[in-house]
Amino acid sequence: MGKRSGATPFYNIDGYAAYDMNTHSGYMQIIRNGVIELYSTQLFFNQDIQGKPIDCISGDHTYKSIFESISDSLKVLYQFNVEEPFLISVYFYNMKNIYFCFQDGSMRVINYPAISLPFVTLPAYNSDLRLALKPLFDILWQCAGMAQCSY
Repeated sequence: MGKRSGATPFYNIDGYAAYDMNTHSGYMQIIRNGVIELYSTQLFFNQDIQGKPIDCISGDHTYKSIFESISDSLKVLYQFNVEEPFLISVYFYNMKNIYFCFQDGSMRVINYPAISLPFVTLPAYNSDLRLALKPLFDILWQCAGMAQCSY
């Protein structure tokens, strides 16, 4: 993650981390017990609609960012010889009145201050990550009023 985002990787008391010193927009922390915490503010953007700035999150960008971050994190865990299986969950904070933007240009407001998606199990490194994450993304899309994720 550090190499992809330009973040500076370093060891710390909790384990190993990468922090974006330039933009302060995110970090990755691998805790000694194998837990990985990823944080990013780069999923959010402002969009001007009829002269009014609207806080938005792109479904497409969010899906790709989370998928790539988890995929990259698994590669790091593999380098550190962390044994499978893995539990994966995703949390979103400050989501009240954020507009969820879809590929077709439509938008739906999210009315939840925080979204805590349930844990899913990834049995092994070579498991189908897209299939494992599908329930999480379906719930995220449902928070915006859709039946399921479009991926």
